Amino acid sequence: MTRPQKDSTPDQAEITDDSAIPDVDGESGVDSETTTGSDHEPAETDPGSDTEEGSSTSGLGGTIRDRVESQLNEKDSTTSVFANKDLVHPDTIIDANRIVGRDEQLDRIIELLLPAVKGGRQDNILQFGPSGTGKSLIINATAEEVATLCENRGVDFGVIRINCQRISSEDKAVYAMLQDVSEKTGAEVGIKKQGTATSDKYDRLYEIVNERFEAILFILDEIDYLTGNSNDDEPDYSRLLYQLSRATAEGDIEGRSAVAALTNDTQLIQKLDGRTASSFNPDTVSYTH
Repeated sequence: MTRPQKDSTPDQAEITDDSAIPDVDGESGVDSETTTGSDHEPAETDPGSDTEEGSSTSGLGGTIRDRVESQLNEKDSTTSVFANKDLVHPDTIIDANRIVGRDEQLDRIIELLLPAVKGGRQDNILQFGPSGTGKSLIINATAEEVATLCENRGVDFGVIRINCQRISSEDKAVYAMLQDVSEKTGAEVGIKKQGTATSDKYDRLYEIVNERFEAILFILDEIDYLTGNSNDDEPDYSRLLYQLSRATAEGDIEGRSAVAALTNDTQLIQKLDGRTASSFNPDTVSYTH
């Protein structure tokens, strides 16, 4: 396996906290606030709609959980979706009327993530389109619901998410992912942020993943910002995608792994190194205003 060169000056990495679905202020067709649990506020309905909180909407036909459960039931009609239905309440998830006009993208993301529930292989995903079209909200909301279904079925499914907008290098991105999985699992980061080779950061990341999860999804938001040194032949996002997409094949991750990359750059796939494009080989989901 090709290992990245040592980066002797990694800086502070910034991580997006995904303990809740991220705020997407200003996004067209998406509410700027999404809350969960007991703090959930009634969602605004479309003009002329008489739907009540927690009800299905004409635009999407129910909550994201409704759609995930519907697809899963279609594929596995003989198996109960929830081990304990008392754990599932509509007011703990995003109502469908928070996402307007994204039926096709939402159903496609659900279809691509569902194999994790039944122990199948997930494909890599590339979501692209302008800012404000709901890319982040849909992938994060769906991943949360899939994680809940996996937990109820006894599948250890993890989601590691970072936002690359203020992360300029592969080294910083790997450490950001290491911090994220450490916070979610309670495992010690175990290595220093500075003065540690990037390859050692990958090794520690994979070690925690192998200890805690049967399947893992890496969500890399705003990945086009991860350019690295402009003098390099290959942008850092290309190197990162290569390493993560090869992790299971190379034996670094013992379970199943997949990568979901989000970008505003519709030409990103053409900018990848040839070996990265071949290894990543994502299913693409496009968004337009």
